[in-house]
Amino acid sequence: MPIAQHTALRQEDGAIAVIVALLMTVLLGMSALAIDIASFHLTKRQLQAATDAAALAGTYVLADNSQQNWATDYLRRNFPGTATLTSAVPGFYCPDANITPASSRFPTQSDKCAVYPLIPSGVNNAVEVVSQTQSPLYLGRVLLPGTDSLTLAAKATAAQIPQAGFYAGSGLLSLNAGLINAVLGGLPGSNT
Repeated sequence: MPIAQHTALRQEDGAIAVIVALLMTVLLGMSALAIDIASFHLTKRQLQAATDAAALAGTYVLADNSQQNWATDYLRRNFPGTATLTSAVPGFYCPDANITPASSRFPTQSDKCAVYPLIPSGVNNAVEVVSQTQSPLYLGRVLLPGTDSLTLAAKATAAQIPQAGFYAGSGLLSLNAGLINAVLGGLPGSNT
């Protein structure tokens, strides 16, 4: 009998099934993690892009205070799923690099902005938009029972920054000879 017991202990016919079962559990967990994280990343990028568009749309209507309506409309148009506009707040954005952290640049009082000291106090030039959506769990439901989705949020600030420019040479008026042509032609460094 000792030979039969020794043969039974050395038999390894079902050992690979146990190893495969353990590795499949780990593989399923890693797959769930990879698929759900990729889904969250895609949804977050889409939500951020739609929130950026909503903030830009909100700056278009700063004068009539309808930022909430415009931002909501643009969020719906640009996000493929269902997103909620949490807030669309008008305010003043100061593009001063000395203000740190960058999140402290909005809302500020326009009279505190050294970059644009001539803007009157109380004038809004920016809109800050916050939105959120639910992103579903796919394979992660196995690892987190009772959890069907996670909330993702995005925030964007868009501003109208006053700038001035000058353009010469529109072609509306052409001077081919004379003193004015020589003076104006010499400004950019050309001889023609």
